[in-house]
Parts: sequence; C-alpha cells; structure tokens
Amino acid sequence: MSWVDIFYPGNPMKREKIIRLNESLITYMEGNFYATNKLSGVCNTYMGTRFSDISIRRESSIKDNCNRLIKRIHEIQGEIEKLNAKLKEELSPDIYYKLQDENLSLNDRLKAAYKYISGSLRITASISYILTGCFIISALCSVCSILTVIAVSVVGVVLVGALFIGVDMVISAILGARERDQLDSTIAEYEKCLDEFKPASRQYQTQIQRVMFLVEEKLQETLKL
Repeated sequence: MSWVDIFYPGNPMKREKIIRLNESLITYMEGNFYATNKLSGVCNTYMGTRFSDISIRRESSIKDNCNRLIKRIHEIQGEIEKLNAKLKEELSPDIYYKLQDENLSLNDRLKAAYKYISGSLRITASISYILTGCFIISALCSVCSILTVIAVSVVGVVLVGALFIGVDMVISAILGARERDQLDSTIAEYEKCLDEFKPASRQYQTQIQRVMFLVEEKLQETLKL
C-alpha cells in the first residue's frame, strides 16, 4: 500500500471502481464495433461497397478506437446519402414521394413504389428506405457524438490493452500527473460518459438488428414479386 492510500484508505476501492467502469465502456464499444460491421456487410452486399471489418485495437487508446469507429460510421453515412441521391435521380418525383410519405407504413410505401419499378431498382429502393426509415441515421449520429466526447475526455487516454495488464497501468494512464485524491472526479467523468453511452449504444445496436431483419424480410418479398 502506498503512503497516499494510508491517508486516503478509500483509494483502492475507487481504483477498482474505475477499472469496472472502464471494462463496461470497452464492452459497449466492442458491441458497437460488431454492430457496425454488420451494417457494413449490408452495404457491401446490396450497395456495392467494400468495407472491411474493424475491431478494437488493444494496443491503441480508447480515443484512437473511438476515432476509428467514428470514421467508419461517417463512411457508412456517406454511402447512404449517395444511395438516396441515386434513387432520387432514377425515380420519378411521384414515386420518390411515395417512398417518403410518412402517412404510409413501410409495407404500403414499398408496395406503392413497386407498382412502377422493377428489378435491381426495387432492391435499391428497399435498402434505401430501410436504412433511412429505421432511424439508423439518427442512431449513427448519436453514437458519433458521444464517441467524440469520450475521445477528448480523460477516459480517452487509456490504452485498451492496459485493462489486461493491471490496475496500476490504467490508473497511471488516467491520472498522469494528477493528484491521487482526484479519483472521485475521474469516476464522475467515467459515469457521465457511460450514462450517455450505454443507452445510445443499445439503441444503435437495436436499430442495426432491426435493419438486418428488415433487409432479409423485405428483400425476400421483393425477389418474389
């Protein structure tokens, strides 16, 4: 036990709490990487992109991993925008409007559009609407926003791999020249990040699962028509 711990006997427990909070953060990040790869796969299969899978780099900091995930999310957003622009260009204004009509359900919008389009354009229309109509864009933006905050916070300096080396490595990375009695503020910052990151991650992963389900369901229907 260090002399600091003699004067601050609660420090060891606080260090352990920081480790647990850090592990929780990494768990949600790993889930977001996995979900993003699934969405990238949809883009590759139906939009002609060539996204490779990405994963957490344990030799890198949380900040660097946040930035890698943000970069891929922005790339996916760009491809969705390109797809929508292509669809708008290829469809007549009336048909395009039917796909955007919020007064109709997803099924009704697609059925209305299918009366006037066929072949690969039907698949394009389905993918376009599913990706824009499942609130995936807002989920992408939400996760990006929170990842940006995490990247520039004290949390961002921690090496992911340090979790598997030991408590002192993580604490040293987080605190640096900070006084050891600032553990409370570090815990508060972690908790603030997680309070926002957890629900956003859950929504993001849920929306991607919904996209995967709808893509399979609607494209099977499309191919039968």
